[in-house]
Amino acid sequence: AGSSEVASQNPLNLLEIYKQLDLTDVDALVASACVQMPSLEAIDQIQAECGIPVTSAAVCTTYEMMKKLGIATKSTIGGELLRGTY
Repeated sequence: AGSSEVASQNPLNLLEIYKQLDLTDVDALVASACVQMPSLEAIDQIQAECGIPVTSAAVCTTYEMMKKLGIATKSTIGGELLRGTY
């Protein structure tokens, strides 16, 4: 898929896509490894449903940017990493 095709995906599609995975003995789920794939909107919902920490390239990039800017790496969205509990 091209960059614009990836970027135009509905992040809530991830709520169905992750259900195709076998999460037995999985410690954490990376919902998207592409920063162009929107994911922030779905991360907390997926985490609530599957019960394990969930992250994505967008979450990790946001975390690193906040860290580099010297601001608190906490947000009300973004799973465990941005909630500051992981």
